[in-house]
Amino acid sequence: MRQVAVAFLAGLVTLTAHAQSEPPRRYAAQGTGQLIVLLNEIKGEARLLSASMNRDAFIVSQMVAAVGDLENFQSSAALEKALLRIEEAQKRARQNPVAPPAVADALSGAEQLLRKARDSGFGDLSGTQKELLRFSSRVQRVLYVEMEQTRALRRTLAEAQSSLIVVTMDMDHAMGEALSATFDFFRKGGN
Repeated sequence: MRQVAVAFLAGLVTLTAHAQSEPPRRYAAQGTGQLIVLLNEIKGEARLLSASMNRDAFIVSQMVAAVGDLENFQSSAALEKALLRIEEAQKRARQNPVAPPAVADALSGAEQLLRKARDSGFGDLSGTQKELLRFSSRVQRVLYVEMEQTRALRRTLAEAQSSLIVVTMDMDHAMGEALSATFDFFRKGGN
C-alpha cells in the first residue's frame, strides 16, 4: 500500500515536472492516464483497508463484549451469550473482505475456550475471561497494523491533495492570464 502511495507521489512530481518541460498536448495525452490509473489503484486499496478495519473493529468489540458477558452471575447464560457474540464475529470474519488467518485462528480459539468452559460445568469464569482477552488481543494487533497503514496512507493522500491544490491554483492563474491576453488580442482586432 505504501509503495502505491509513494509511486503516486513520484508520479505526481514527475508529471508536474514533465508538464513544465513538454508541450501541453503531450502531457495531457500521456500523464493523465497514468495518474488516473494510480488514483484508482489507491482508491481500491484504501476502500479495502477501510473495510478490513471496520470488520476487525467489529470483531474486537464483539470479543470484548463477550468478556463482559462472562461477568454475569448466571454462568450458563453468560457462556451462551458470549458464544453468540463469538459466532457473530466469526460470521463477519467470513464476509468480504475475509479476515486474515490470525483473526480466524483467534476466533476459533475463543470459541473452543467458551465451549470447553460450558461443557466443563460452569465453574469460575475469571480465568476464561483472561484467556478470552488474550485471544482478542491477537485481533487487536491486526487492527493496530491496519490503523497504522491507514494513517500512513491518509498522510500520503493529504500531501498529494496539497500538491494537487497548488498545481491547480497555478493552472487557474495561468488560464486567467491566457484568457486575458486572448481577450486583449481580439479586442485590438486580432483574428
